[in-house]
Amino acid sequence: MTQATNGTQNPISSGQNKIVNVTLWGGLVGLFASSPRQRLAKAIEKENANGYRTIQVIEAASGNMLLWLLRLILLVITIFIFTTANGYYIILEKK
Repeated sequence: MTQATNGTQNPISSGQNKIVNVTLWGGLVGLFASSPRQRLAKAIEKENANGYRTIQVIEAASGNMLLWLLRLILLVITIFIFTTANGYYIILEKK
């Protein structure tokens, strides 16, 4: 059995796709030592050097109450110095 095509190609299957998770820090470390803009720029520059181009940047918001509670406990245990924070997903493609 043969399949008829109209000559168009699916753009998603014509190259490689990749998703990169950029994590952020919270607490005093995140406030003074980490910039979300710089972390995103560094991750995108690294992937551009590998031949990928950025398609979309999505905020990795989590509505998970258990994760929120664990982050709060970690923040209190470290005396407000460090905790993890929601980051970003970068969707990339390579043709």
